[in-house]
Amino acid sequence: MWYSSGTVSATDDSNIITGTGTAFLANVRIGDGITIEGSTSLHEVIGIASNTQLTINPAYTGTTGAGKQYAVAPILGYDKDLSDAFNQLRLQFGDQLSSLQPWAYAATAGAALDALGFSVSGKSVATGTPAQGRAGLGLGTAATADVTTTDTDPTSGRVMKVGDFGIGSDSAIPYPHSSLDNIDGVRSGIYRASGEVGAPNSSIVLHLNYSHDNVIQYAFEHTYNQKIWHRVYYDGEWTDWGVVYDKEFVSQQTGTSTTRVMSQKAVTDALETKAGTSIATQSANGLMSSTDKQKSDYGIVPLVIDINSSRTLDTNHLGKMLYASGNTPITLTLPSEVPEGSTIIFFCYGGGRLTLAGPNLRIPEGKVAKNRTTRSTIAAHYHANGWAIMGDLKDA
Repeated sequence: MWYSSGTVSATDDSNIITGTGTAFLANVRIGDGITIEGSTSLHEVIGIASNTQLTINPAYTGTTGAGKQYAVAPILGYDKDLSDAFNQLRLQFGDQLSSLQPWAYAATAGAALDALGFSVSGKSVATGTPAQGRAGLGLGTAATADVTTTDTDPTSGRVMKVGDFGIGSDSAIPYPHSSLDNIDGVRSGIYRASGEVGAPNSSIVLHLNYSHDNVIQYAFEHTYNQKIWHRVYYDGEWTDWGVVYDKEFVSQQTGTSTTRVMSQKAVTDALETKAGTSIATQSANGLMSSTDKQKSDYGIVPLVIDINSSRTLDTNHLGKMLYASGNTPITLTLPSEVPEGSTIIFFCYGGGRLTLAGPNLRIPEGKVAKNRTTRSTIAAHYHANGWAIMGDLKDA
């Protein structure tokens, strides 16, 4: 499009053209052609001094005056500028363009990633959704889960840190409340109880939730006393603390203490001191048989009694394990009218067969009160004026 805004003034035989209302700098290029009213020649623009002054060639020949119409025709100036600009780009970036890698001019994003050597999982991360990226990397749900904010954070679904709830920590964490009796919001864990109400001395507490209203607590004294306590919260109230273990209650030596529990060694030592023989020599299995010295000689009643002949049992057999190790079949008659809840356990080791007899035997349907195999156990429990017989019974 030719440019002709405004007017110009020209002087005969002059190369200078002055414009009025013109904008030569933005619309005229050196090399453009210009026609001027009163001149029969096509002049070339050879200089642009300002928005209102041009230099032309050849000189204007015509009537001198102002307010003349004119028109500037773009000839080759714009094409040349474009060529110059492109040539400048070639010179500046030619080397870089020649060394472009295949990924730079790939037709698609997938082709570009292939050219870059992306794996399938890598491409899923680069171009897929976050979920696809995690799946491509083999990440599980923990990848988007929040981490616990405290060592007793109970928020469901959060990822636990080492040391949370005292697990994996090099020291127990404080119990969440000032009293161990308060279980509100307390999760299963290992806690430090030092001065808390309800804590037995200074201890480490193992707190176990069976449900929100059924809790078990074990307290381990961390001093040299070596005590372990146990209690249960059930049906809205705590049981008393019970001592599970106390080293002060266990004696490894003989003595006259009436409050300490005698260890196996202490019992054996006492028996050897009294009888001059070891309890282990009293029967082949190291058990005290019915023919061994009993209460009158040793001052104790055996809990396991070896019986290898038929007989009627009495109340001295209640709460005992009767051990039948012989090969001869025997029949044991259970006593009647014994205290409610009485129990006798029968263990058959040898090749013989044991039969239970007596009044009011309650036997599972399809069974008889006989042991089915060797090394089998039968239990008799007295309840509601009858003996309930359970265990490895022979089929009827």
